[in-house]
Order: sequence, then structure tokens, then C-alpha cells
Amino acid sequence: MSKLILISLMISTMLSCQKNIDHLNIESELKGNTFDIISIEEKDTLTIEFKDSTYSVFSSSAFFEAMYRKLPWRVTTFDNNQFLVMAYKTFAIKQLDKNTFDGLLIGVKDYEYTLKKRNPKWNKELLIGTWVMNELNDYYKNDSIPKTPPNLIPPPLPPPNFKHKRDFQEQSLYDITLDSINVKYGYSESKSKIHINSSFEFITMDVKSNFRITEQVWKIKTLTDSIMVVDKIIMENNDDYNGVNVKTIENIVLIKKRFANTVYN
Repeated sequence: MSKLILISLMISTMLSCQKNIDHLNIESELKGNTFDIISIEEKDTLTIEFKDSTYSVFSSSAFFEAMYRKLPWRVTTFDNNQFLVMAYKTFAIKQLDKNTFDGLLIGVKDYEYTLKKRNPKWNKELLIGTWVMNELNDYYKNDSIPKTPPNLIPPPLPPPNFKHKRDFQEQSLYDITLDSINVKYGYSESKSKIHINSSFEFITMDVKSNFRITEQVWKIKTLTDSIMVVDKIIMENNDDYNGVNVKTIENIVLIKKRFANTVYN
């Protein structure tokens, strides 16, 4: 094969690849995946998951995250140019490679953004099991810490409608599967569907873990077959003014019950 023909084939292949990138269905590339949106000018980064028709923002700010949950998004096309519409914001967008997009936020002032796909970080199968908080587990296991003898302050009586045959649960137990979480506390139980994002770092839920706290989001910072470290976004009942506080609590250490050697049922 002559050099001229070989060069012609290479140029043709490069142009063909470029054409395929330019005409990719960006909507299908975004859907079901999690991206970091990096602002070029503001030096800011947000983590966003694109679901079928809504998106959620994962942030260290509990109030910010609560505001940007399940907002609509779509991709529209004009004259072969694709635009990403997120709630009331519009981005011109193009794909650079398999995991990276460039975008321009169009407004009174335009801002350049880069979208980078977050790949799976943890093995989500390790979530399956029963978890307890390490801090409370250590407290009850440590015989050197003085504790009130149980016969002096017995646990409260179960409510009249209590049907389960089990003892009073001193600390919350988290039973997790890949689609649900069941929490046992006191004489109560609370169950919720969960959603695990595409990078297996964020779990959304709506489950009570005691009489005052409803847990909304876990950000997984460490996950092994025995230990999980998470930041939690919770809603806490405030009896002072009959409202709720939304806040983030960081670095909660959970251990799997088979490793915890706990005395609870």
C-alpha cells in the first residue's frame, strides 16, 4: 500500500471519529451517570447525578443539597448544536472524550464549565448487611466505663400496639440491601427505599434512626467488608419551636454487626 493511500485512510478515519463525537446523543451519555461540574472562572465544583428526567446535587451543605434535589433536566438541539437545560439554566455543550464534556452557561454573563464523569469508587455489594455505630458499640462493650445497672433503670415498656417479640433496642441497627434500608431503634422500626448513585458514593433515603432524626443522604468516604465511614445529612426535630433542623454530621463510623461482637438483637 502506497504512503499516499495510507495517509488518506488515516485522515478519513480521524474525520469519521470526530464526526461521531460531534453527533453523539449527549442525553444518553449523561443519563444514569454522576459528574463533577467544574467552574473554570469560579474555581468551584459540584457533583451532580443525572437520572431519567431529574438531577440531584450532592454537596457538603445540607441546605444547598435539599434545594437541588429532583430538579428537571433535558437536552435540546438547534441547528445540530446540543444544549443542556438544567432547571432554568442553559448550557451549550460538547463532548471532548468518553468521560469529559465542555459547557458554556449562557446568561447575563457566560461561564465556562467542564463536566467530568465520576467512575465507581466502591464495591456496592459491601453495603449489604447490618451496621451499628462504632462509637456506641465501643461504649457498651467497654467494661471500664461505669454504667447504670439495668435492674435499677429498666427499659421503657413497649407501646400498646407493639407486636414484635424483641427487646428494647438501645442503639440503632441499620439493615441494608441494595434497594432498601431498615432501621431498628427502641421498640420502633423504620424502612425506606434507597438510591445508590452511579459512582456508589451517595445513598439517598428517608428513614428514621431514632425518635428525633430522619436520615436523608449518606456520603460514603470509606467502605470495606467491616467498616464504613459516612457523612450524613439529617433532619432533626427541634422541640423548641416545633420545627426541624437540616444539618450535616461528618465522619460517622459504622461497623458490620458480625465484626461488632455486639450484645444487641
